[in-house]
Amino acid sequence: MDRLLSKAYAAVPLGLTALAVLLLLLSFWLAWPWTANAFRQAGIRRILSRLESKGAQVMHNLILPDRKGGSVWIDYLIVTAYGITAVRLMACAGEVFGSPHDATWVQERGHSRYRFPNPLRQNGRAAGVIRNILGKFEVSEALVYSGCKLHDSMPSNVLRATEMEGFLLRDTGKKLSSSRRAWIVNTLDQLAIRDDALVRRHQQEALEQQGAIHHLHWAGRLMLASTVSVALAIGVVAFHSFMR
Repeated sequence: MDRLLSKAYAAVPLGLTALAVLLLLLSFWLAWPWTANAFRQAGIRRILSRLESKGAQVMHNLILPDRKGGSVWIDYLIVTAYGITAVRLMACAGEVFGSPHDATWVQERGHSRYRFPNPLRQNGRAAGVIRNILGKFEVSEALVYSGCKLHDSMPSNVLRATEMEGFLLRDTGKKLSSSRRAWIVNTLDQLAIRDDALVRRHQQEALEQQGAIHHLHWAGRLMLASTVSVALAIGVVAFHSFMR
């Protein structure tokens, strides 16, 4: 009987440890889309660094007040000698479908489909606020996708990350002097809202639009379950040692 109990005590920690490893691997698999997005955004930042080396001025996570008592978020506002562009970054996996007239777009990833608000409308609203602030300056809009396949019907300002640099440095026939570029950046910087709560809310909304928030919730729960399994295994081993 004692021998059977000893074998049981030995088997339980091993089983719990195996379960913990399995849960941990599953949580990493669920969290991979979010992790991959982080790598893709790092690639975007490298492109932006090249643009800055060519004289572009980049404002990141810019929050500006609108005329209705609210605010708008601009992922990147890029000011070059060729103009001003409000850029919204969408780092995701799968395939994206949508048109400028649709209220919602669709992301397909495997057997899953996610609907999210038309990002062109959101970015257009942000660009409109910038136009109102700057007055006579034109503001272009660009939606940059990284890590996914875009449907052929997408408009010309919906870009892949590899097309971003060429789009921003295209010759528009107009030039902004360095003094005007400096005035634009300073004006917007002075009006910018600096609010950590708004930043966190935007990041949450971005994850939801990428279809990653549901997976992240489950990944967190599985990591917690994995930690509990390891703790139980350690507890069983400690109890068995004490009883001996």
